[in-house]
Amino acid sequence: MCVCRAVYADVFVRGGQHLIPAERDELLQEVILGLLCDESQLAWDIEVPAGQATLERRFFGPIVRALARSSQRVGDCWPYPICHAATTPVS
Repeated sequence: MCVCRAVYADVFVRGGQHLIPAERDELLQEVILGLLCDESQLAWDIEVPAGQATLERRFFGPIVRALARSSQRVGDCWPYPICHAATTPVS
């Protein structure tokens, strides 16, 4: 797992609104991301509690290069089609 359990907490909402994958993807595309370090300083390989985590440069490289220029909406810097792998609503 890549998340430090000390700061990770599940949030449960009674009667939460459910989103179908298309709605979720539409909202996700509006999220703004920014790169907090210079592209050359990005840690592509990091130690996590489960071992080693590696960001695939071929996959994430175009996204990192776009974010190195400026903060961007996910929908503007994501060069890949959204895959609708989930078939059940999520909240």
